[in-house]
Amino acid sequence: MQTAEGYLDSGLFWRSWAGDTLPRGVVLIAHGLAEHCGRYEHVAAALTQQSFKVFAVDHLGHGKSPGERVFVESFADYTDGIDSLFELIGSQHPDVPVTILGHSMGGLIAAASVVAHPHRYHGAILSGPAIIAPEPPPAWQQWLVRRLSSWSPKAGVVALESEAISRDPEKTRR
Repeated sequence: MQTAEGYLDSGLFWRSWAGDTLPRGVVLIAHGLAEHCGRYEHVAAALTQQSFKVFAVDHLGHGKSPGERVFVESFADYTDGIDSLFELIGSQHPDVPVTILGHSMGGLIAAASVVAHPHRYHGAILSGPAIIAPEPPPAWQQWLVRRLSSWSPKAGVVALESEAISRDPEKTRR
């Protein structure tokens, strides 16, 4: 499997994986909270064996991308990164269909990208997308979080350490 990596104009780190044949499609991966694109190498290996080329980006504040750890001013900071990676893919593979794959928070990012650009993607794969909480927090807690985020946006209401997403230390290494 061949790999390539670099930085987009925005400074976000990207990586790609390819097999030995011309790709029949491209899969764009959006990783989850506290992850990085390197965690998806096993997914890329399986997809490249099926003649897909795979691209992934470290979201702002994740992996090798700049920014404060898992903090963004706006959700658009995530979708803008996906848009930039899509442009890179289009410049390298202009006539190849692109499917977006998102896991957890990446599933939410992927869904938002598909809603914003419905004709861009050939398909979408959402794995455990963080679209809605299993149990919505009580109204008082929602009110408190909204106030807290306006007074102190970096206070950190949600915490997910990368070590909590896998028992394999190699999978969680940044």
